[in-house]
Amino acid sequence: MEKTTVTVSFTLIGDDFDANHVTQVLGVQPTVIQNRNDLLKTGKPCGYTAWEIETQLEESTDTEVQLNKVIAPFFDKVDLLNRLRKECNAEWQVLIVVYSSEDGPPMIGFSREQLKFLGAIEAKVDFDFYVLALRKEIEISWDEL
Repeated sequence: MEKTTVTVSFTLIGDDFDANHVTQVLGVQPTVIQNRNDLLKTGKPCGYTAWEIETQLEESTDTEVQLNKVIAPFFDKVDLLNRLRKECNAEWQVLIVVYSSEDGPPMIGFSREQLKFLGAIEAKVDFDFYVLALRKEIEISWDEL
């Protein structure tokens, strides 16, 4: 039986800014830096700059745990995050990606502290859901044709 897994990213994203400056100011190494002119697999430029911290893909029954891993270290840096957001002409984003399996999706929610923090930095929050059992059914039906 496959288990439900979750990954969460916390990203500063904008048109064009110095991601190394963000690293210096925050004193935190990102897991990903994407520069505006970096080429995608298609050979086209990315078109935006991103500084990102993300969790590994982890088995989970509660997304709040993974979210805390990427944002809790910044709870006391709200003013600094807002300054960077304005300096870089960018926005903070959280992306929660859930790969739901036979055991069902995890509990999805936020603590009051998380909501207060995300609101204070004006973060955008997105969710992506992938239902793995459905994917298997589709693969099986295509194989039967």
